[in-house]
Amino acid sequence: MTRKKGPPTFNGFYVPQYYHIRTRDCDFNIGAAPRSGSTSLYHLSQQFKAEKQSIALTETPKDAICLIREPIARFTSAYLLLSDGIKTRDPVTNFKTIGRPAFEETIDAVLNDEGEAWFNTKIGNSAHAFAWQPQVELYSECEFPVWVRLEGNGGFFGIKLPHENKAQEPKPEVTYRLDELKEFYAEDTRIWQTARMKVG
Repeated sequence: MTRKKGPPTFNGFYVPQYYHIRTRDCDFNIGAAPRSGSTSLYHLSQQFKAEKQSIALTETPKDAICLIREPIARFTSAYLLLSDGIKTRDPVTNFKTIGRPAFEETIDAVLNDEGEAWFNTKIGNSAHAFAWQPQVELYSECEFPVWVRLEGNGGFFGIKLPHENKAQEPKPEVTYRLDELKEFYAEDTRIWQTARMKVG
């Protein structure tokens, strides 16, 4: 079975999630894919929501600022989301230690066209189950994307994106099947390399 290459829906919303932000000085749509600033964008939208300057869109807009992250860094960040059941329990504190599948198994799953099933099984009912999927595919319903890098982001019309949901542990180094992984994310890399650092 060949995977669907367009954006999926989750709880009735497209992944990525888009927002419309309107202030006295600006009026724009913006979207973020999982592990590409989606949590930061959500927190930004909540700041404006209180003043009725932000709404979550239920359909993909025709034009939007689309945040894009360096794809290999995004992939390693997505890997940190995975868990594979309780491996051990500390005898003193009774805290559970959650184990992950081997990094190489995750790379194999994505490159062998099983990424959707692999992430859904490990993460469950979450938009982050699509964190492995190429960003360009996820944004494909947006007809006129304005690509802006997540890394070193300079903001949008004077609005700064907060840095939320930072990884609390080191990301694995990618050496296994690296050339194939780069090829899988080649279009993301091409777009990321030419993306803007800010808008406005």
